[in-house]
Amino acid sequence: MVDANQYINSNYPFPSVNRTIIQTLDISNRNLINTINLGPSENFTNLVNLNTSFNQISGFTLGLLPQFQNMDFSHNILTNFIMKNTLLLPRLSIINLSHNSLSDIGPGSVILTHLDISNNLITTLDLSDCRNLVKLNCSGNRDLSNLTLNPLFDPTDPNAFDCRGTSIGQVNTTSYTYDCRTEKMSPTQTEIESLKARYTAAGQEHLFTFYDDLTPEEQTALFNQLNKLDIERVNQIFKKATSSSGDASNTKKQNLEPLPDDVFDSALDANEDKIKEWEKLGFDAISQNKVCVILMAGGQGTRLGSSAPKGCYDINLPSGKSLFQLQAERILRLQKVAQDITKSKNDVIIPWYIMTSGPTRSATESFFKQNNYFGLKEENVIFFEQGKVFMETKSSLAVAPDGNGGMYAALRKEKVLDSMKSRNICYTHAYCVDNCLVRVADPIFIGYCISKNSDCGAKVVRKIDPQESVGIIALRNGKFNVVEYSEIDSEVAEQRKPNGQLTYGAANIANHFYNVDFLDRIESFESELEYHIANKKIKHTDIKTGELIAPSKPNGMKLELFVFDVFPFTERMAVLEVERKDEFSPLKNGPGTASDNPETSRKDIINQHVRFVEKAGGTVIPGDGDSLGNLKFEISPLVSYSGEGLEKLKGKTIKTPCTLDTSADLDKF
Repeated sequence: MVDANQYINSNYPFPSVNRTIIQTLDISNRNLINTINLGPSENFTNLVNLNTSFNQISGFTLGLLPQFQNMDFSHNILTNFIMKNTLLLPRLSIINLSHNSLSDIGPGSVILTHLDISNNLITTLDLSDCRNLVKLNCSGNRDLSNLTLNPLFDPTDPNAFDCRGTSIGQVNTTSYTYDCRTEKMSPTQTEIESLKARYTAAGQEHLFTFYDDLTPEEQTALFNQLNKLDIERVNQIFKKATSSSGDASNTKKQNLEPLPDDVFDSALDANEDKIKEWEKLGFDAISQNKVCVILMAGGQGTRLGSSAPKGCYDINLPSGKSLFQLQAERILRLQKVAQDITKSKNDVIIPWYIMTSGPTRSATESFFKQNNYFGLKEENVIFFEQGKVFMETKSSLAVAPDGNGGMYAALRKEKVLDSMKSRNICYTHAYCVDNCLVRVADPIFIGYCISKNSDCGAKVVRKIDPQESVGIIALRNGKFNVVEYSEIDSEVAEQRKPNGQLTYGAANIANHFYNVDFLDRIESFESELEYHIANKKIKHTDIKTGELIAPSKPNGMKLELFVFDVFPFTERMAVLEVERKDEFSPLKNGPGTASDNPETSRKDIINQHVRFVEKAGGTVIPGDGDSLGNLKFEISPLVSYSGEGLEKLKGKTIKTPCTLDTSADLDKF
């Protein structure tokens, strides 16, 4: 155990360390005890973020901190804290005091936006002044029975309000009643009639057919589902998709052209200096906290034989890590590498926005919570849900994700764009969860797109052969598009450049770059996007009889928008070709299938890690029970993001089975 102030003075000695330039102070999980003093004499005058979580700190003193915004004192032994101190802390808006021993925190301030006081001893909570509050977690305070909220705070979203495990009962405001015991919002009669009128005007009034026959709980569930659905937008999309579907096949084949040279580069052919130039630009942006990541993770692992979200899937690596964990640890490693390379004095943060769907959201969030967000800070992992009209049951709609292109509307509806802007994010990297080799927030790709001043970018790999069933990026009618393999005549597909490569060989891998201004602009042309129609067998409830119908042939349409459907509207496109074996190994099919399965994903990762060792000058040899084609070998992403940091392995021989879980493991050979 170490005294908290002693630790600060030892690691940030004043005046040899200029404390006035420190914006982020992270002293979490350091076995610190006693109180912490950040009063006027300590000179942390420009502090913005403070994290003291997972210690045994019993109290603290804070002086005038005019820039202070984010405070995490969770998992300590605090017994006293008063929130409302706007004179000394005029910008403090995010407070995490969970897992302490607080019995009172006083009234909340008007600037407060996020408050987590879960698992304390609080009995009364007054947040009536908190008109800017967007997220509140007061769960686990067993004796909390008196809660006052500002009427502007509406806890209809369970991700905004959690009061489970309290004695509150119902929370009443002028517009709703919220039952903390069941997490159900009971709509007023005025709200019900207003919603019915909306659906009647949209020609979808049949969705209320069984409403009056439902229990109060079922009514609430159906109301919440219908209230979240933008039925007017659904009708608009359906009308556009069905009216244009008849002539789509003709227009799609017109005027196909290869990518112009000025928007295309290859990392396979570029010289090392050029790649380092791109990488430096990327690291600079990352170290300035201008980069975030969007993960498209709405799919379930049904084809893999799992009912869980696909990101939870374990491809049977030696470590047993899921796809989610592999990607989280790549973010953690990249944050560290960026901070080390740029010598940034502030914490490098790459926010991770995870797009789920209705069927996967709860399970995804639970998986992250159970695994402590894989070492990332909870506030930097943000979940949001893509958009979702048959009745599946009398009290629920038949819903499905609207394709990964539903991301764009969800970014607005779920306030993700607002979150990015509040964090001063400029650039985003978006990818699909099932690519086990994805280089999350790849600094080379980010830097490449920045060097091109791109508003939209895409990674591609070389098409294996003309017949490979993969979409390619090209110009169609003078606009950038992803052209499906079925839309290209065999004669065109066979065309080659003077260097022998396929003319139409830029295979799309759903790995994209956007600047935030472009994402903001999508709303202006969203109505022009072309939805894709898929005829589906949709299980539903018969409106006349109330019986559940399981059709034997397609009876409905699923309208999908794909993430690449915005490409025709980009003003400055950039396409970077990368090495397939290092960056693309999709997980699409179940164990034992012919391709893109857990076995190929596992093999591709292990082979990549062997190449990392060989590039560092080391060797990996099979041990007992292993063979060159079936090695039990793994390097944790926490040790190396893309092969860096393995210099100690030069001249060393590693015998499998072996996993390198930490940097300390590099010294074992």
